[in-house]
Amino acid sequence: MIPVFLFPTMTEMNALSKSPKAAHIYSDEKHSFLYLCSGPGRETAFLMKKLFSSREPYFFVTIGYAGALDSSYQRGDLVICHRFLAEGQSPLQSDFDWLEEGKAFLQKQGLNISLGTSYTSEKIVSNLSQKDNLSGQGAHVVEMENYWAAQMAQEMGKPFLSLRLVFDTYQTHLPDFGRLVKKNGVPSIPQTILHLSTRPHHLLPLLKIFSWTKKIAPHLSYSCIEWANFLKSRSLNA
Repeated sequence: MIPVFLFPTMTEMNALSKSPKAAHIYSDEKHSFLYLCSGPGRETAFLMKKLFSSREPYFFVTIGYAGALDSSYQRGDLVICHRFLAEGQSPLQSDFDWLEEGKAFLQKQGLNISLGTSYTSEKIVSNLSQKDNLSGQGAHVVEMENYWAAQMAQEMGKPFLSLRLVFDTYQTHLPDFGRLVKKNGVPSIPQTILHLSTRPHHLLPLLKIFSWTKKIAPHLSYSCIEWANFLKSRSLNA
């Protein structure tokens, strides 16, 4: 079993490694896993099919940040997503009898961890009425990749899970900065400058995002490495 960690953006992957290229597969020899910046939204699923079409025993894991749909979640809390929702789609689920064991393995360092359901949205979800609507459908966090990645993994006959750190809490309202990231997951400096030149009031929220990212990035790195260690220990004990 070869864990493959898919980071939607370079900002998220930089928590693990300052790797220079998007869509390039990197290997962590020490902890026995592969990782790459796969791009936001449906780009992750496209890249999975393009780069991992061989018969190797891959275990795909999307890993990154998400928005909380539950007011009890705090920034930096980790949700192990094993059920996936999207508008107009049938729910998908990854059933493993060792999920509680994996949760306990990651809790060794004191992270607040839960098992949950993610909702994959095509756009940024920020206002409370939208969040309440998705929560009412049974989702705990919202992101932009999980459903399409889970669907692709299912088509490829590969196991799939997602590790999502809460970035924006239920009460947090952020502007839509989605256009500031290229399709390959790399931040666009020209788009950022253009955006701020027409919306200077967005500078403060952007600075907050940089600050929050720096604060919880170690949790993301830890979650990635320890989940790889957990899957490795299961393989050795199988």
